[in-house]
Amino acid sequence: MGYEIYTRQIIRASSPMITLNRRGRMVFNVAATKILHDLGVETAFLLWDSDSKKFAVKPTSKRDERAVSVRYSEGHKWAALSAIGFIAHIGHNMETTKAYPATWNANEGMFEVSMEAENEGSTHAKETPETPRRATVAKLGGAPLRRVAR
Repeated sequence: MGYEIYTRQIIRASSPMITLNRRGRMVFNVAATKILHDLGVETAFLLWDSDSKKFAVKPTSKRDERAVSVRYSEGHKWAALSAIGFIAHIGHNMETTKAYPATWNANEGMFEVSMEAENEGSTHAKETPETPRRATVAKLGGAPLRRVAR
């Protein structure tokens, strides 16, 4: 039996994408994170338009209890915010992780995302069932056991 090369199921996007995951996080890809970081965004409002099935992320510098904190990875490869209540409110299927194309609206100063693609079966929104991650215990060359995340 011959070997075959495994093809990863990852989509690389050079345009802004926002992913909603089952853990209640909204994750921004590199392109979206660059915009947020360049603007110095630390907090944002989450907006929902139920008529057009769109949500938006609007950066703010105001101290407001409705604003959520934006967290950046080391090296600013991604940004994320905790939005479990919001994600449930807008009707996202909490059993899946789904990436949506995002548009930066410079006039309004916010990212806009249409969820209509979900209902139309668009290929722009990638939906994958998410299984819980398990820590793997490995013993390497007599080294003590350590957790390795997948």
